Amino acid sequence: MRLILQRLQWLLTALLTPKKLNSGQDQPLTQPLTRWLTQRNAVILAALVVGLSACGGLKRKSQESLNATAQSLDSRLTVQDGILSQIDAQGRPLWQIKVKQAVYSQDQKTAQVKGLAGQLFQDGKSVFQIQAAQGEIHLDSQKIFLKGSIVATDRRDGTVLQGREMEWQPQTDLLTLRQDLRITHPQVQISAREARAFSRTRQIEVQGQVVAVTRQPSLRLRTEQMVWQVAQQQIMANSSQDATSQGVQIERLVGQVGVDRAVAGQAKVSLAAKTVTLRPNTRLSLLNPPLEVASQQLIWYLDRQMIASPQPIHVQHRSQKVTVTAKQGLLNLSQQRLQLTGSVQTTGQRNRSSLKADQLTWLVPTQVIQAEGNVVYQQNQPKFELRGPKAFGKFQEQAVLISGGRVVTEIIP
Repeated sequence: MRLILQRLQWLLTALLTPKKLNSGQDQPLTQPLTRWLTQRNAVILAALVVGLSACGGLKRKSQESLNATAQSLDSRLTVQDGILSQIDAQGRPLWQIKVKQAVYSQDQKTAQVKGLAGQLFQDGKSVFQIQAAQGEIHLDSQKIFLKGSIVATDRRDGTVLQGREMEWQPQTDLLTLRQDLRITHPQVQISAREARAFSRTRQIEVQGQVVAVTRQPSLRLRTEQMVWQVAQQQIMANSSQDATSQGVQIERLVGQVGVDRAVAGQAKVSLAAKTVTLRPNTRLSLLNPPLEVASQQLIWYLDRQMIASPQPIHVQHRSQKVTVTAKQGLLNLSQQRLQLTGSVQTTGQRNRSSLKADQLTWLVPTQVIQAEGNVVYQQNQPKFELRGPKAFGKFQEQAVLISGGRVVTEIIP
């Protein structure tokens, strides 16, 4: 284009330059003609120059349009089979993810990804291995949102978290999973609506229709809120404040069948010590022996097969219709022996008899009782009362022997 313009300028100059005749003088008749031709040629050449210049402008506009399109395409950068990574202000990795496809936004702040698998880091250490169908990575706010079939595995203990939605916020050390939530660990299996995992404290909080099954001891928990302290091997379960809440429900399993059931406002399960601490408003229903135990606090030693209550306790035998209350109690399940202390009172519904003492030992299968300290036995038929330091016998059969020291018998006509 530049060469064409140069030649046109040369032609224009040649045409505008006056020509001389052979005699060397301009003829009067030829001067007007020469002037006319010169003006005509100048107009034609000027039109050609303007036209070519216009063509050059159109070409420049087309080039600018192509550049703008290229810039638009560059702003929506697409990566195929690539690795996305990001670091924090200290230069430590936040994540390193391999994707089948990543499409960046125009401002390069977010990326839509598909078919991803990689690692999530906390404080420079790899803590979770993740897989997902699709997601969105926020590079400016340092967050990751995933959807589809999601699997997050704790690289330290093998805990597997599965769900349909996931959010990773490394700045707050929070991994959140929702929808069809499943947590699998050699000790615990959990299902719930939502889970919040904290990698630094090794703690997982779950809520919403929580069902947790532990292997050793073999238990099943149902609650609305639960905290699993993985490193401490402890589970803290809480019931919701809703009036319709049934509290924390715990079953001791034999195979898949619940044989002993407990309900309380809160429950603390120590997987290492194999104990369950229940409080408040605790109710425990045992299959063998057939007892109903109620207290504000119960400690269930599953490995030792014992139940202790440091607070006032109420025990009822379902078939014998005997009720015992005391300030404290200890139940040995293997021996089926109940030991009660402090203001002990035993009541039989069948024969309407009662016994009071400072301490009482009850052998549940044989119905034999041993009482000590300020013993008072009352019987309805025949109606009389016995008092003494000790008592021994079968309470339900009204065969009680008061002995030791001064014994007082009072017959009530």
